[in-house]
Amino acid sequence: MKLVNFKHLAMVSTMVLGVALAPVMVKADETITLTIETQSAITAVDGADNMDFLEWLIIVRNGETVTLTMDNTGTVTAGGDTQSDVQALAGTAGTAGTVTVDVPAGSTDTVLQMSRTAVTNTFGAGLSMTSVTYSTAEEGNNVAFPVTPATVDVTVQTGGVPETVTFGGVISATATPGEGAHTGSFDVSFAY
Repeated sequence: MKLVNFKHLAMVSTMVLGVALAPVMVKADETITLTIETQSAITAVDGADNMDFLEWLIIVRNGETVTLTMDNTGTVTAGGDTQSDVQALAGTAGTAGTVTVDVPAGSTDTVLQMSRTAVTNTFGAGLSMTSVTYSTAEEGNNVAFPVTPATVDVTVQTGGVPETVTFGGVISATATPGEGAHTGSFDVSFAY
């Protein structure tokens, strides 16, 4: 006959009770579906797409340079060397170029990258657009647009409300231009 001590009985009893009292697991699976909708559209619309520097008498002498600078309000000012002659023939209230850009409604302070192409210069001999500036509500007035290719930040403060970007710049004359209308152009684009 074997003697069983109390410690051994207590351990066996605990094991039996533990197995007998263990909960029975019942399992059911459900799938949770996640849904998210995104919008990323950018719209850009021409406003005043004809920057008008107005009408000027420009006579360039002795290899000098004459400049016409348009600010973000469309005001054109003449500058340059002292022996040359530059006179406004139709006032100095020109028209700055404008584009409006927008992002989806509900967004705030969305930063876009604005790029521009080089100026297509069809001004003719002696005239060229030598710099471009831009203005926005967030970035400020008459900000220099770097030499292309380059991108700059433009902040759309309130999605669903078009943000106006205004363009100005400098036209330089290094020779007396021929009489008539002179044109040039550049493109701007916006991306995230």
